[in-house]
Amino acid sequence: MNDKVKILGRRLAVYIFVSTDSVYEVCSKKKDSSFLVEEDAKRPETKELYDKFKRKDKYGHKKLKCEEYLDRKSKELGFSFASLRLCDVVGPYDDTSRFWSTYLWQKYAPDVAILESKSLDEKISITFSHDAVNSVLFSLRMLSPSPSVPFPSLKSTQSSNSPIVSQSSPSSVRKSFPSSSKSDRMSDQPRSIIVNIACHETITLRDFLTKIKRFACNRSRSSSLITSTMPLKSGNQSLLKSLSTNEKLDPKALANSIITASASRGGIEFPYYPSVTRGPVSCAHAISMSLRLEKNVDSGVQTVCEFFNTAEKEYGKELQAAVKNLPRTIRNLVRMRMQKLLECDGAIGSGLDSIDQKKRKRENEK
Repeated sequence: MNDKVKILGRRLAVYIFVSTDSVYEVCSKKKDSSFLVEEDAKRPETKELYDKFKRKDKYGHKKLKCEEYLDRKSKELGFSFASLRLCDVVGPYDDTSRFWSTYLWQKYAPDVAILESKSLDEKISITFSHDAVNSVLFSLRMLSPSPSVPFPSLKSTQSSNSPIVSQSSPSSVRKSFPSSSKSDRMSDQPRSIIVNIACHETITLRDFLTKIKRFACNRSRSSSLITSTMPLKSGNQSLLKSLSTNEKLDPKALANSIITASASRGGIEFPYYPSVTRGPVSCAHAISMSLRLEKNVDSGVQTVCEFFNTAEKEYGKELQAAVKNLPRTIRNLVRMRMQKLLECDGAIGSGLDSIDQKKRKRENEK
């Protein structure tokens, strides 16, 4: 960032920075439990707390340092900047494997209990990838020295009469900002946008996982196959013994909600979401700027689940990474059940084959 700004100097007009809600992790804690707003990103007053938070979350510290740098340099050099604070991003082509691993867990091992914890019932904020992309385009439209230049918009998963990016004319969109003509830009203070980007709806982690599980179980034969023909996870036998026969054998009951248990009863810690501890963010500022964001989690999650359901047969290398990213205790179980389902469907030839081929190759080499 420093090199880019130095090289461009006063030729720099707009800088779009993809930030994160992790910046709040290195700031003073709120005294109440309300949603995090942009103004809450204030460093602690004491060096002791500053260093403590820095050690706790180096990623959030570096992102906030970048925001602070842009704020200083924008005033010095006269450019505009946007800092887009994304939450946990969910969407197709997610290469972190977090969502895909979660989907595979709930599709092929829905009977494996997640460790019961308080975090399951805490509210979280989700950013859908199409909202992230459109917030970049929206910021360019807002801050560009040439507002007449059109920027494309991605198609929304919402209805056609509720677009993600406001379709208002540039003049109406910019009412709360200084004029963007060249002469005005020379006299006005540099403009900046610092905004949280997240779905309007905040849900608990438990509800988020349940939505994924319901889609995964309802859109495949995996739940019925698991409950009728496959051995249950040995580490969860103590938990499963407490379930009634109907609960164990009924696929609908299995898909109704996630199964949780204590560590002593076989519960496995869920490692993927959320990535922050300070709670959900408010997207009120984004709404006030006419930046349209996804309103509810259901439609967004369904779109992502549909993508990864199809991706199993198209992206073998990435599928391997998602399986490898699963907790070690259920990785082999998921592999075995995926293979079994493919054999029953006569659909051998998916990305799973490359996993088995590599495994056999390693065994032959030994």
